[in-house]
Amino acid sequence: MPVTANRPTLPARSPAKFDFGSLEADVRVQVLRQAAAIRELNCDSLAGKIEIGRRLATIRKLVAWFDFQPIVDAEFGWSKTTTTNYKNVARIFGNLKPGRLARFDWSALVVLARRDVPRPARIEALRRARAGENIGKQLAESIVARHLHSLVADPDAEQLVNGVFQALGKFENFRDRLTASQRDRVLSRLISAANLLSDPQE
Repeated sequence: MPVTANRPTLPARSPAKFDFGSLEADVRVQVLRQAAAIRELNCDSLAGKIEIGRRLATIRKLVAWFDFQPIVDAEFGWSKTTTTNYKNVARIFGNLKPGRLARFDWSALVVLARRDVPRPARIEALRRARAGENIGKQLAESIVARHLHSLVADPDAEQLVNGVFQALGKFENFRDRLTASQRDRVLSRLISAANLLSDPQE
């Protein structure tokens, strides 16, 4: 028997408030349209959950990073972790046909969709599911742990890290020549990067 998806129901709207009037009119319309569509989706199915993730990702692209989670909190009362799980699963598995995910528990997909999971771990999980094995959370964590244990440093990633350090070094030499607008742009990007690094699931 295939493993069934977890069944968290869409919660009642949170008492948290967000000032939608602070958004541009066209953005506000699009955000509210996406939120309404999310509320109409079937949260009991994997397909419905993946579609929620897609629409959350659309909202994230429409608004500033500091507005996104407050909007989700106001509309759905979801935590950052729940929101991130929806987006990650949609990002990683959203292009697969539903039949390929039929043997996955939702919690297993959440584990496999985290950003620090090596691609070979996901490939193994999909291969084992295609062979008829049910993939629950515990098995997914075991697959990921084994691949992480054998993981070697990615030379492309190391080159990228070195490039970041070089760029920061140059930035320090030019910081006194930046305009206020340039400083704000850099600061906003650094804060976003810091948030991403502090939460590898995001």
